[in-house]
Amino acid sequence: MAGTPVNVTRNYGPQLTGTLKRLKNSWKFQGNLITQGSSEPGEAREYSFELDAAPDYLIELDKGFKNVDVGVSADLDKISFVVPASPGSFNIRFDYFMSRRNEPPAPRWVESKTVPTQAGGMFTIPAHNEYTPVYEVISGPYKGLGFRHRWSLHYPFAQYRDTDITTIEASQRNLAPTIDFLDVFGFDYDAVQIPWNSEGNVLPFLQDTLRDLGKGAIVVLKNTDKHRGLVDSLAPAPER
Repeated sequence: MAGTPVNVTRNYGPQLTGTLKRLKNSWKFQGNLITQGSSEPGEAREYSFELDAAPDYLIELDKGFKNVDVGVSADLDKISFVVPASPGSFNIRFDYFMSRRNEPPAPRWVESKTVPTQAGGMFTIPAHNEYTPVYEVISGPYKGLGFRHRWSLHYPFAQYRDTDITTIEASQRNLAPTIDFLDVFGFDYDAVQIPWNSEGNVLPFLQDTLRDLGKGAIVVLKNTDKHRGLVDSLAPAPER
């Protein structure tokens, strides 16, 4: 693999911008390396990745894409995400929740950690469960591209007292993203009761339900240097 990144201070690794190609047993990327703290991208180079060094939603594709942002590990040997580099809105559908390979989706436990704020202070994120939706672009030049909801969502699902009913409870800050996500993809709280189970995992049920609903949505991605590729907003697709 060509090149070594410098000034890599992003907590999610460096980022590449350019063209990603799917070959028989590998990925080829031609483009520029972008690191936090640098106002200009590095020189254009070619980078290679093993086929299985990418998320499942990429491995399933049989083509590549032009003009994409590719998040990679600090060692430049793994792909963590791919999103359109072009600003604007995209027609998408819900595909699935991220999970360990060949396992059903389940919430992930994240230990408490302290991180710096943009104002120069420090903020402690309490330990919590989280989950990550994966979307698929369904029209335009990025059709078929799957990408994850960067920055995972807080898992707010809990058992209602001692019943087999699921309730949703969390602080407003952590609750709102899940409510918005379910609303956009047509989940009807009045019509559908989420069953609770002994594992405390409702993601397989939600995944099947949202897939059956098949609702489309429109996503707008942020295009600033620090937040490129993050979901800015989700909205239901217009009814036809």
